[in-house]
Amino acid sequence: MKLKEIKEHLSVLPRHELEKMIVELYKKNQESRELIELKFNPASEIDAFEKYKKQIIYEFFPDRGFGKLRYSVMRKALKNFTDLSKNHELIADLMMTHVESGVKFTNEYGDINERFYDNIAGMYMKVLRYITKHDLKADFKMRCKAVVMDTKGIGWGFHDELDDLYSEYYGE
Repeated sequence: MKLKEIKEHLSVLPRHELEKMIVELYKKNQESRELIELKFNPASEIDAFEKYKKQIIYEFFPDRGFGKLRYSVMRKALKNFTDLSKNHELIADLMMTHVESGVKFTNEYGDINERFYDNIAGMYMKVLRYITKHDLKADFKMRCKAVVMDTKGIGWGFHDELDDLYSEYYGE
């Protein structure tokens, strides 16, 4: 069905049928539940943000053992939150958490591999684009610069790439 058809069907449904449908969606899956909660309780946005932030950090620093670095889990956490929230600052914060956690990880455990550095540098580029697009550069300048400073001495051209990206977006 196309969205137009769905809207037509919804427009003729009695209120109790709409309520029943929303309750069913709420029970069906986590993403629907979070979206419905956010619509009725905007304060739950912070709870969702904290949940997804923990998921990203956990991939680098689990409670026990070595991080699994499942990039798909980190991408999904970011996607789920961006589907829920339109708060640009929180979305950028989540993206920066990914980058900062990656830099901390390599500083704690040493050289990783090219895929790891490509992933972190790619997210750094995305967050720089995002904060530029949403006029948040001033809010994130210190964090963006700190990431570059924290990569000094890391191999694979990682520091140079982040430094070049920072210079490109901040003109320094």
